[in-house]
Amino acid sequence: MNRMATFEQSPARLPTAEEDHRISNSLSVISGLVRLKATDAKIDDVRQILLDVAGRIETVARLHRLLARSETTAVPLGQFLGDVCAAMMLIAADDDRLRIAIECSDGLAVAANKALPLGLMTAELFANSIKYAHPTGVPTFIKVACRDEQDGRITFLFEDDGIGFPEHFDPARNESLGMKILDSLSAQLHGLSEWQDLGIGLRFLCRFPVRAPAGEQT
Repeated sequence: MNRMATFEQSPARLPTAEEDHRISNSLSVISGLVRLKATDAKIDDVRQILLDVAGRIETVARLHRLLARSETTAVPLGQFLGDVCAAMMLIAADDDRLRIAIECSDGLAVAANKALPLGLMTAELFANSIKYAHPTGVPTFIKVACRDEQDGRITFLFEDDGIGFPEHFDPARNESLGMKILDSLSAQLHGLSEWQDLGIGLRFLCRFPVRAPAGEQT
């Protein structure tokens, strides 16, 4: 018997709670080291890039921490997205300028392979709001919500009360790294995303199926 073939056909093994705990701790240590490196950066852009990286690493750490504590593989979205926002606030070190509201349908939970893109999406949008919502330093209100729809989909919402997009800015035509990241994460969720200009503030929506379409890999 071909041992390699046997290995390849074996189902993927999910990490145990102890392994999730160790992964979480290791990632948090790495995130902390990246944040320390950011404090030494002499160039603002480099400092911000390092802080953004630390936020993404801490997002994955928070997911594994929740999985380590859970008796199932389902991730409670309200708790997870709240943890992501708390981590981003810690990294931003700007609590006085931020007000956060988390609204999720009661009992709403998803598999880890859905939770991770949502967490990274939240971290990306959160970082953008910190940088661009109120350049003058006015306190920023951020709302994150997830709603369980009757058609088997989930609607993810992120909005702030900032100044919005610049005049003539078209997010559908913009090819910045941030927009590409959001498009990629939406695709991972098999979702459809859109931006809404609220006049005062911006809203990002992503609607995605709880389960991947038939024949497509999750």
